[in-house]
Amino acid sequence: MLIQEPNMDVTRRRAAWSAAWGSVAVVLGGGSVAAWMAEPAPGSKFPAWPAWTLTVLTAAALCVSFSYLAGKWPASRHGENDKPARVDLIPEQVGNHLRLGLVNRDSAAEFSAQVTGMLDPLRQRRAPQHWTIPWLEDNSAEPKRILTGGTQVLDFARYDADAINTELSTGHDGADHWWFSAVPALIGARYYNLRSRNDLELQRFILTVRIMNASSGKYLDRQLTVGVQGRNLVCEIERTNASG
Repeated sequence: MLIQEPNMDVTRRRAAWSAAWGSVAVVLGGGSVAAWMAEPAPGSKFPAWPAWTLTVLTAAALCVSFSYLAGKWPASRHGENDKPARVDLIPEQVGNHLRLGLVNRDSAAEFSAQVTGMLDPLRQRRAPQHWTIPWLEDNSAEPKRILTGGTQVLDFARYDADAINTELSTGHDGADHWWFSAVPALIGARYYNLRSRNDLELQRFILTVRIMNASSGKYLDRQLTVGVQGRNLVCEIERTNASG
């Protein structure tokens, strides 16, 4: 489902290994030069194999260094780590509550979820822009292990219908219309200039949710468009980006 690209951590590891093998190549190369420059006295039986051995090892170390830098070594390990992760978010409405089922379609791992950005109905950034979404089961924010094919539910948001009805009937505003679950405190959000139900249904909040795989360090982002349509809560999910 996801196309993953190497993240900065993988790039740093490759650069570190490349530098390490480059240092080995420098040391071996120095020994090789010294061995070839050592001219034996006439009639000496000084063997040539040390010089040849050091030369071959220097060439091998250089190859490994450049292979790491190019991301081609070791191929089997990186190929395994860069496989696409398969994790889904499935929205579920329970009364005025909006929950997100996190479905793991890959191997068992520990996951957590965070909001990393939020736009209000005017497409302006709100503060705060980052919070951890708690699990419905125990209201914790710690990574939770999900087996292959398993699902854990995130307590994502609550729509405050009473605040909406009060504002539409009295014209007085001030109360928040949505409450997004967060640790340690709820995050409130408001619509703008509500005068009718049509105003309500035309406005949407856009949030970016990041799913973190604590076992591998991978993550993926999902863009969620949240609002109300009649009596139904709306949660449309789009893919944004991923990192391996």
